[in-house]
Amino acid sequence: MSLFWSFFIAIAPAIAILCYFYECDRQIGEPYQDKFKALLMGMACIIPAGFIEGVGAYILSGNKVANYFQQMNTSIDTPSFSLPDALLGGFILSALIEEALKLLILLSAFKKSESFKTKTNIVMLTVCIGLGFACIENIMYVFMLHSKMGHYIAQARAFVSLPMHAIAGVIMGSILAEAKNSSQHRPWIALKALFAAILLHGTFNSLLFLHTWLSSLAAFIGLFGSVFFTVRYFQKLDIVPKTDENLSSKQITNKNIRKWWAWHWYSPVLWSVGVATAIAASYWIPQSMSKLAGRSVNSGVESSAVASNDDGDISQVKAKYDRRDYVGVIRDCDRILRKNPRNSVAYNYKGIAYFYLRNLDLAIDSYSQAIEINSEYALAYSNRAEAYLYQGNYTLALADYNLAIQAKGDLGSKGKSRLADIYADRGDALGRLGRFSEALASADRALEINPRHVFAWYIRSLAHSYTKQNQEALKAIDKAIEIANYAYIWHQRGDILYDLKRYPEAIVAYEKAVQIDPQYARAMYSQGLVLEELGRDREALQSYNRALVLYPDWEEVKQSKQKIMRKLDKKGVR
Repeated sequence: MSLFWSFFIAIAPAIAILCYFYECDRQIGEPYQDKFKALLMGMACIIPAGFIEGVGAYILSGNKVANYFQQMNTSIDTPSFSLPDALLGGFILSALIEEALKLLILLSAFKKSESFKTKTNIVMLTVCIGLGFACIENIMYVFMLHSKMGHYIAQARAFVSLPMHAIAGVIMGSILAEAKNSSQHRPWIALKALFAAILLHGTFNSLLFLHTWLSSLAAFIGLFGSVFFTVRYFQKLDIVPKTDENLSSKQITNKNIRKWWAWHWYSPVLWSVGVATAIAASYWIPQSMSKLAGRSVNSGVESSAVASNDDGDISQVKAKYDRRDYVGVIRDCDRILRKNPRNSVAYNYKGIAYFYLRNLDLAIDSYSQAIEINSEYALAYSNRAEAYLYQGNYTLALADYNLAIQAKGDLGSKGKSRLADIYADRGDALGRLGRFSEALASADRALEINPRHVFAWYIRSLAHSYTKQNQEALKAIDKAIEIANYAYIWHQRGDILYDLKRYPEAIVAYEKAVQIDPQYARAMYSQGLVLEELGRDREALQSYNRALVLYPDWEEVKQSKQKIMRKLDKKGVR
């Protein structure tokens, strides 16, 4: 599904609600401009809210809450918080800031407006502000996570987050509307409205942050129950403004008592106790059930002594890893680590999952925690080295490859094959550091272990190429081609043939690379350079254009293309 349709899905409920409001205003002849203004101001509210939340997360939580959103962006799964962090993130760094800004906008922009004189319009304005905020928040989430989750993130945000903001707006607006007919001090009513909205918003966020099965169940039951009662509330809410004016004070009081949302105004303590009970139960009951099932361990026991208790869980992690369910791997590893924080295997698998989800920083952090627990964990050293290599930290990668070779820990059931991989990858790091003779020696060591190691033959070819031993490089790459047909191998063969000035063969090799991988733009660019060398400018231009279709901002290719176009213009053949 396209990004456009994901954006549309994310905001579709808001569009439907706004259409309903417009129809209500049209029927009674009221202007809709204030609702539209409230929507726009709610959208703009995302800017100060994001800034304040970011600063607050850094100051109050050591950036733990801010890292939550980074993990969401990379792992797609909802990371788990401790109970204090969940409460801090849910109530203070989300609900309090966002709902306070919404209330500030409402009172500062609309308190003296004609729309603020009827109960119906007050509720509609607060809902519009909440919808505006939720729409931009949803669009931001879809933009960040669409490549990882597709349209699922749009659906989740549309039917979970957006209704929550709307319901919080209904509660806030309905309480503020009572200021018209209440003898209480009006600022106190505004505080009650803010408190009620924070209570709903914060409870919802905190339950999701806890990420236990009971907290998720409680959040969704509460949300859909609130949706049901909100619909009932709007059905009973009179649309015509003058209805409010015709009701006596006693009628208003009786009418309000019958409302589903009215009872908690007079029992904020009861609501607070209920929320605290729900959150605490959602956090402690799943842990207690795990202990009763015998799946938890004493904190003083070393990881080596409890590893057998986690074997069943690790086998599930392995199964999900084999299915490439990396989100599931992270979720299961987090569950294991909550029970046994010193399970180095779980940290290693978590790092692998983050690596394949292209979050190298979190992958390195997970590998480092595995190594901290087990300093002889050879596989974790190797995996961390690979992450460093992808980051371009070749010196750190080389150091970890050396530690992996020296470590006494087991490399697993594929130990011999993995040791060959380590030596080949170590050769890659050495080559990138310009230490070509050492890279060649490391590749040869890998080939001693596994003579059919394709990447080792490739590294051997590269090392010979950079030392201008092109014939030896060609022999090595041809050996690699005998074993496997990979695009990057054919590209290397083309580079060697280019250096040998065997241009027609180089063109064939580059074309073979593109046939194997139609997205391999490097081969297209290299082919264009060879064609340009042969004076086949129009064909070279075609190769550059093919590469630019895939990577329009590739400056090096754009410059080569401009050079060719100037030559063709001079010849008058373009």
